[in-house]
Amino acid sequence: MESQSENKKKNAGALRCYFIEIVAITSAYLIEVVKGNRTAGYIVLVCLLLWLPAIAAMLVYFKNKDAKAIRYLYGFGFMIPQAVLMLTANNALVFTYAILVLVVCNIFEDRKFALIMAISYNIMNILTVVYHIAAAGTTNEYIVTTEIQILLMMMCGYFNIVVSKTGMIISKEKMALLDQEKQHATDLLAQVLSVSAEMTESIGSLNEKMQQLGESVVQTCGAMDEVRQGSNETAQSIQSQLSMTEKIQGRIEEVSQTSTMIGNSVAETKTAVGKGADNMENLEKQVEQLEQAGGHALQRLNELDEYTKQMQSITELINSVADQTGLLSLNASIEAARAGEAGRGFAVVASEISTLASQTQEATKNIDALISDITDKLQDVSEAVRSFADGTKQQYTVAQETVQSFGQIEKDTTQIEQQVSQMASAISSLTEANHSIVESVQNISAITEEVSAHSNETYESSEKNAQIVEETGKIAAFLQDRANALKQ
Repeated sequence: MESQSENKKKNAGALRCYFIEIVAITSAYLIEVVKGNRTAGYIVLVCLLLWLPAIAAMLVYFKNKDAKAIRYLYGFGFMIPQAVLMLTANNALVFTYAILVLVVCNIFEDRKFALIMAISYNIMNILTVVYHIAAAGTTNEYIVTTEIQILLMMMCGYFNIVVSKTGMIISKEKMALLDQEKQHATDLLAQVLSVSAEMTESIGSLNEKMQQLGESVVQTCGAMDEVRQGSNETAQSIQSQLSMTEKIQGRIEEVSQTSTMIGNSVAETKTAVGKGADNMENLEKQVEQLEQAGGHALQRLNELDEYTKQMQSITELINSVADQTGLLSLNASIEAARAGEAGRGFAVVASEISTLASQTQEATKNIDALISDITDKLQDVSEAVRSFADGTKQQYTVAQETVQSFGQIEKDTTQIEQQVSQMASAISSLTEANHSIVESVQNISAITEEVSAHSNETYESSEKNAQIVEETGKIAAFLQDRANALKQ
């Protein structure tokens, strides 16, 4: 099926040829008038016959440029002046104007129209030949000329039909090929649109995933920033705990030195008590030396009283150290709780220190009780010695009591020595536990530094991932826009 633009071009081409032909014929006949071969009336008639159909065809063209009526106005409109020219012409070659019309008819690529024009012009040609034969008779030369004229017109008409038919076949083949290409393009476009739809859906899903990933990366950055800050705070807490542990170690060393002093004092006390007991055992045998022995006993009692005062001050010092150790262990427990999972081992050691401090306080209380007992006994001994000086009658009885008192003192001194030994063992355990705490704190500090370093690296990586996610999201949005534009 011909499109409107094709008909418009064909009509314009045919009219262009039409006007060129009638302008040429009009010019030729005007020259004939100038020569005197034709009259003015004749030329007016010819011009009217030539130009009226042409003007009518032009008016139709301006009204509807793709009208099929234009081709018929051209073909049949020229046939009338052509017949007049062939009937009135002095030259038989006038029929060649019709050949030009038949040639131009091929522009329409209409086999039916070409057949109508060929038959019509050939009938007109034969009728004009018959008219000339009937009017003027025949000669051999004229017969040859008419034969050539009729044969040429018939061949021209036939060739015109063949050319039109061939053109139509070629046009149909081209149209079929164009239809195939159009169908192929349509199928290809459908595939492109299908792929575009799939891309749009995939890109939409990708956008959602990228948004989720972006939110996850932002959350990761926030979490890693909190971890980094927490690691720094933990490191500061660990440094503070390490400083406190060093203070605890100093206190433990002081307690150890004090314990050594107590042990030495207890040993000296035990020696003095042993000597006092020996003296009291010899008291019965040395009655004559009563005054000297009494003075010696009073001197020893004064020394024992001084030693007990020293032991009381030492036990007060131990009590103070034990109290400070308990406070330090409490602070250590608090810092271990802040450290969380990493400070669990540290909390156990801190608890052990607290237990040892409590044991130290308990042992100190026992020592205080024993020293108080010793002081009381020494007072008893002093009173006994003084009472011994009041009368010799009770000397033997008092001496026995004194011996017993010294026995008890020796027994209590032995118990004190045992308590001091236990306290020394507890201090040794406390020292080892504190060393363990120091090692644990150092390990925690190293782990915290590694965690802080890794958290910083992870935070930087998370920031880079966030930038990559943002760039990928922009690319996906651009692809989605392109895919949507392709669907439109």
